Amino acid sequence: MNLLKYETSPYLLQHANNPVHWLAWNDESLQKAKDENKIMLVSIGYSACHWCHVMEHECFENDFLAKLMNEHFICIKVDREERPDIDNIYMNAVQLMTGRGGWPLNCFTLPDGSPIYGGTYFNSEQWYSVLNSIAEAWNENREQTIEYAQKLKQGMKVSNEHFISADKSDAKLILQESLEHWKRRFDEVYGGPNKSPKFPLPCNYQYLLHHALYRNDEAILQHVHLTLQRMAKGGIYDQLEGGFARYSVDAMWKVPHFEKMLYDNAQLIELYSLAYRYSKLEYYKQIAEETIQFIRTYWSTESGLFASAFDADSEGEEGKFYVFTESEIDIIIQQKQLQTEADEIKKHFGINATGFWEHDNYVLHACTNASQEEVLRWRDALLEVRKKRVMPSLDDKQLCSWNALLCKALVQASIAFNEDRYAQQAITLYQHIKQHLMLDDGHLLRTHKHGKSHIAAFLEDYATCIEAAISLFEVTSNQLYIEDAERWLSICNYEFIHADGSLYYYTSIHQADIIMRQADLQDNVIPASNSIMAWSIFMLGHIQSNPKYLAQAKQMCAYAMAQIGNYAEAYANWCRLMLQMEQGLSEIVICGEKAHHYQKELYKIVGPGSVIYATEKPNAAKPFEDRYEADKTSFYLCKHQTCSIVEHDFEEFLKGILESK
Repeated sequence: MNLLKYETSPYLLQHANNPVHWLAWNDESLQKAKDENKIMLVSIGYSACHWCHVMEHECFENDFLAKLMNEHFICIKVDREERPDIDNIYMNAVQLMTGRGGWPLNCFTLPDGSPIYGGTYFNSEQWYSVLNSIAEAWNENREQTIEYAQKLKQGMKVSNEHFISADKSDAKLILQESLEHWKRRFDEVYGGPNKSPKFPLPCNYQYLLHHALYRNDEAILQHVHLTLQRMAKGGIYDQLEGGFARYSVDAMWKVPHFEKMLYDNAQLIELYSLAYRYSKLEYYKQIAEETIQFIRTYWSTESGLFASAFDADSEGEEGKFYVFTESEIDIIIQQKQLQTEADEIKKHFGINATGFWEHDNYVLHACTNASQEEVLRWRDALLEVRKKRVMPSLDDKQLCSWNALLCKALVQASIAFNEDRYAQQAITLYQHIKQHLMLDDGHLLRTHKHGKSHIAAFLEDYATCIEAAISLFEVTSNQLYIEDAERWLSICNYEFIHADGSLYYYTSIHQADIIMRQADLQDNVIPASNSIMAWSIFMLGHIQSNPKYLAQAKQMCAYAMAQIGNYAEAYANWCRLMLQMEQGLSEIVICGEKAHHYQKELYKIVGPGSVIYATEKPNAAKPFEDRYEADKTSFYLCKHQTCSIVEHDFEEFLKGILESK
């Protein structure tokens, strides 16, 4: 019997009518495998995954193949977004076995969960062969199968723990050398890496932007601008309503893999906001604000949290909702009486070789410098048609960490655009995270849907919530955010801390249904939870004047430093923190009348190595301790735990800041 109909995950529910006797990952399913002494098939994916849908249609909806699966295996479906810990374990196993990974991820394990074989997408013939081979190995060569599983498990433990050694080398030298190797992999025509597919990895470009501004590296700065503009003008960005697809299948940002994820878009809002803040290019502001509006329009939920993703497919075809044929464009032009602008419209949206994809379909681009007024009029004409189409399905579960990423992004948009409404949206979102995903004792939950929250949170959830709280403190000066951050850090220090005392496991000590605990160091589409923790501990060390926090952040960076080598792309968030440590954090504190006004003025001037705290009334938070004076506005610039400038006149303080640059 297929029991997925009782689950809340949209991905699991997609498979609820398969003839496969799917079970969810839970204690009962794991015990069933042990009781029946059967091989488990752990099949992992997510609702927006195109190739997951393809394999479902070819294999899991096939009655003959389903019969084989039901006879020989305990078949378990896992939503990787709900249970990234399970995904991490079996992805590691499959990568060790095959040298590659991805989704759908299919891993066969012993009854105790130890992996023995795995892969990604299989067609029906390949799947038939795999099912027979695994069943035969278990029935006829059980001892050898168990021995192989034990060796593989040991290899996984070694690969997981090999990085637990610190590097005492000079961070500045490591950053310089690794960046030189990275630059050789730049695509100087289309931006991003010189390969395909291309993922818009926001933490990579945050680091490169920070480096370029700090070291006055014009070449790196130009590469960042090239990348951001090519992405926003390419097919990976929805030219009609905003929002980024997960990645481009080619080197030109031309044809996206059409799924849209909240975590990508949240981080890209932050990236484009920062790029605007330091360049004042209005185009970046436009992209960030369109993406915020896209999220608020389509992913808002009754809980106040935001949904997770749009599917790559609609009506069973990848990208069908987004693409146009030239004949469709011609009809729209005629109906809207835009014939005199027909050539400009087609040229702008790439209805030519630029945007041509397949089956007479074009992926829309932004290819000209047409005025915003013109583009908006053309967009509206195309949107009127597109809104009549069947939209991609929505994965409406709300994930703690992804919403926390959006919360931080909204804070950065508020700072960059001087828009209080984005700060208020961030505050409201943060309140909903606490309302729906936090227990009375402060512990967080991973996912919420239909009024129900479940699954204990992972390090990623705590790390991003701590980061969001710290961000909100900067724009509100509300001590409660720091209290939240330290409360969650205390939970992590008890339940997630690695034996070394600095790094953290991804799962808590209470997670009993997995075969091993892992500690992540490599930054990916979402930065490593350890790198987010290191940043937050570093920031808390400054905010709270706590040398223990600063020492821990430095030690965490030493572990990452040992791994960077020639591959800084995989440690970009760490690299940015190391650069910040080298640069020193500039803390500006403003106390007194019009403090928030002066804060906003200084945001227009200071670089990425500065934070500004402002209060207009007595405040118990540490940065304001012994600094507030009634009837007087005071300005402080502090670095390396020393205040170098103390002023009561804004113009003099501003002069001092500019001279200290």
